[in-house]
This record gives sequence, structure tokens and C-alpha cells, in this order.
Amino acid sequence: MDSRIIVVLAVVAGLSVGYGVSIYQEGGQSYCKAVEEGVRQNQSFQGTVDCFEPGVIPVNVSEDIQNRSDLECVCRHSNNGDVSLFPIFRS
Repeated sequence: MDSRIIVVLAVVAGLSVGYGVSIYQEGGQSYCKAVEEGVRQNQSFQGTVDCFEPGVIPVNVSEDIQNRSDLECVCRHSNNGDVSLFPIFRS
């Protein structure tokens, strides 16, 4: 019975570590939040910037670019009612 508990704990620990590493390596929200923080720290423009995972904000991208790269995140710049979207890709 003790060996089953050890196996279950090992499986849970392995899945938790694997999930954490996959999020870190894949980018996802942590990558977008890192981009957002970097932009805010080096901000040399008026307005605000927010970055989101792909699919949260719809963005139009040419088919050629979609076929040659992966969308990592989309950043939105807002200033006095004007909104611009900046997709960030990885080749």
C-alpha cells in the first residue's frame, strides 16, 4: 500500500513539473506577460499596452505569414480611443 502512494505522488509531481516546463518553453501567457512587462518598462510612447495569448483578440494576418510562422501573442496599444494591434510571431 505504501508503494502505491509513492507511485501516485511521483506521477502527480512529474505531471506538475512537466506542465510547468511546457508552459515556460511554449511561451503562452507567461511569454506574453513578459513581453507586456518589457514594453511597459521601456515605454517611450503615450497610452497603454496589453498583450494576450493567441485567440483572445482576433487579428488579421496574411496567409503567407501564417504559413511561415507561429503567432506567439497579440499586443494591443490604446491611446485616446485609438487602438492598434501588434501580432508577435516566431519563425
